[in-house]
Amino acid sequence: MAQLAFAMPVSPGEAEREAVLLARSQRAFGGALRQAALWALLPNAAEALTSGTREALSALGVELVPFPIADDALRFPFAVKAFAAAAAEEFARGRADILVWMDADTLVLQEPGALLLASQEALGCCPIHHLRIGPPYDTPLGPFWRLIYDQCAVPEERAFLLHTVVDGERIRPHLNAGLLAVRPERGLLRAWRDNFTRLYRQPAFQQFYAQNGLYRIFVHQAILSGTVLSLLTPAEIRVLPLLYNYPLHLHAAFPPERAVARLNDLVTCRYDGWEFLARPGWQDVIRIEEPLKAWLEEQVS
Repeated sequence: MAQLAFAMPVSPGEAEREAVLLARSQRAFGGALRQAALWALLPNAAEALTSGTREALSALGVELVPFPIADDALRFPFAVKAFAAAAAEEFARGRADILVWMDADTLVLQEPGALLLASQEALGCCPIHHLRIGPPYDTPLGPFWRLIYDQCAVPEERAFLLHTVVDGERIRPHLNAGLLAVRPERGLLRAWRDNFTRLYRQPAFQQFYAQNGLYRIFVHQAILSGTVLSLLTPAEIRVLPLLYNYPLHLHAAFPPERAVARLNDLVTCRYDGWEFLARPGWQDVIRIEEPLKAWLEEQVS
């Protein structure tokens, strides 16, 4: 059984380019982990991808893993992440000790050794980028997060201190779903999917969607956070360094003292969709030095 395997979502359209670029970056810059198993989770049917994408992924040693998802969930913002991650976790059982789940708009730029969890750890994760819907650390839980904690059976004393990635604001755990390292036998991602399926259409949550559209957009990460806190103690959770899952598309919003100086210094980063890379001058967002600069220009062009 492999020590570690990577998985990512892929779907027809521009996300196909993202998946191929992620796979190429992992194979090029993953260091000792560059040849780890890499799976692409595809909703419902592998035939939906173009032949060019299937050939490119195959040449990179990527295995396509279709998974079922209902149309209603597929249409709900980011719900597919919970279903795809759970399917990857199911596929990983008996195949890998550690599963790393990455959004497709990820670049691997150095060997991601911090994803190799210690024996007592069950999750490696990152906080949210910005404080949008909470929960702040220094104030009582509001009604939305009280609903999350109640429905996910969270012991409130497990809510340890985290800081948002960009601004460094103090928050209770609100986790970004774009990079997660898990032990498949613990079933954390499947529990996330099951809680999401049970909760996201409930009238109590619909009321919050009507009040503020951000609740609809970020409820998947709120339920992920509630699931994590219900199943794991803080000692079982590794909070990954800033150099992991760094939001390249938000680099200009970082305070100078928190911003990373060079893209070359990052281990993994996110760019929030292919449209970011398609914009002229995207390379000027952050300093990029060779040989990475030439490699990225070749891949994106």
